[in-house]
Amino acid sequence: MALQSALKTFSSQIPWSDLNPHIKDRNIIKLNHFVGSTPAFLVAKLAEKYNKVAVIHGDSESATFLQGDLEALDVEQARFFPSTGHKPYDDQQITDSSLIVQRSEVLEQITTNSKSVLVTSAEAIFEKIVAPEVFTNAAVAIQNGDTVEIDTLKEELVDQEYEPVKFVNQPGEFAHRGGILDVFPYSGEYPIRLEFFGNEVDSIREFDPDSQRSVSFLNAARFVPDASSLSTGQKQCVLSYFDEETVFVLINQSLIESDIEERFEQANITYEELDDSTEVLSPENLFIDLETLRASYSNHARLHLGGFTEKSEPAFTYRLDASPQPDFNGTIKLLRENIKQLSRKSFDTYILCDNKGQRDRFDELLGEPSKELRYDLSVESIHEGFVLNEQGLVVYTDHQIFNRYHRPKTKRKRHTSNISIKELRDLNIGDYVVHVDYGIGKFAGFKKIQIRDVEQESVVLRYKENSVLYVNVTSLHKIQK
Repeated sequence: MALQSALKTFSSQIPWSDLNPHIKDRNIIKLNHFVGSTPAFLVAKLAEKYNKVAVIHGDSESATFLQGDLEALDVEQARFFPSTGHKPYDDQQITDSSLIVQRSEVLEQITTNSKSVLVTSAEAIFEKIVAPEVFTNAAVAIQNGDTVEIDTLKEELVDQEYEPVKFVNQPGEFAHRGGILDVFPYSGEYPIRLEFFGNEVDSIREFDPDSQRSVSFLNAARFVPDASSLSTGQKQCVLSYFDEETVFVLINQSLIESDIEERFEQANITYEELDDSTEVLSPENLFIDLETLRASYSNHARLHLGGFTEKSEPAFTYRLDASPQPDFNGTIKLLRENIKQLSRKSFDTYILCDNKGQRDRFDELLGEPSKELRYDLSVESIHEGFVLNEQGLVVYTDHQIFNRYHRPKTKRKRHTSNISIKELRDLNIGDYVVHVDYGIGKFAGFKKIQIRDVEQESVVLRYKENSVLYVNVTSLHKIQK
């Protein structure tokens, strides 16, 4: 793969024999002229050499692009810690549950794995969260075969600020029906269904909350809290989750610090304007200030990138001999001439294409590679291309060549044609539905029935001649509108 080959070449240009001792001594290192996506290449190599790496960017969008580049470089332990989007003391705002899940998943990964890479922004770390020991101790672990009192487990979930509901629909909810306990945790894509035989956990499985269809069976499950809302103990900066051996990469440090400073000042202004500030915590308890931020990484190795960095004297400085990708304005003629010039200097040129169609298009437009036209096409993608002059390496991206906006790839939740709990709630008595085995029937509401001495919630469907079908809510995948 072109990116892995480029990563190897990139690493050979970095003076690791000089960098590593300074990182070990937790010094400040200034790295200049890391253009394009080269910061991601640096972080990818740091992740191979060190167990914990934390990257803080001056703005959220740039942090997202960096995370996308790390995923393209197969840095499996890289996780993006997003902002909640909350404004200080705005009690009318709507919380995006997917962001809360993502933040909790990152914290779980940091606290349970020996190796991790955090990518985040000033905005995301501004809000304080529960201390790492509180987060770890609050987590509830369940295994198949465990003996668990359901009521005790429900109390533990309530202590984590999970909400009891009839059917789980979003993270932070749990539902109890007979010998079944559904929990929608703050980590993972799907809710978890625990089935009990008495007090023994008989099965654990993920399921789709819309169709109630099982997704996968598990041997164990772990329920973590929402670290932002949990009220236990004094809150801390998310950077407190990292030990002193963590390597910090600060991209545009002065922008990071000015952003935190401005946010904290604004939080103070908003707090003072509240009608009754005695009912809420002060900004010092909810958000980090500039002093807290600096203290969070003062005892760590720090690699400073970008033009906006602190003026303190670094222990080591290195300038990468690199150039940004030229602007071709979508002109293939200019691109061909550029590749020919590079070929005369024996440079290797990789053109990264977002998809196979783009690769085929370049194949037709550029023609066969030759000694005079040295290039390689690969279906891969990073945010920005670059040229490593010393190593004779060129990495171009097709979206920059054609001046297209690049959006990092994100996972999309699968949709299903099956009916959901929410849709069932919206049905009126007498509405028609289709059961895959029994055909068209009329919706007649919900009813609790006894099955093997266990009370279970069922959907009631009525057919001709007053026949009735009870469909367990665990089998909603068999019902369609």
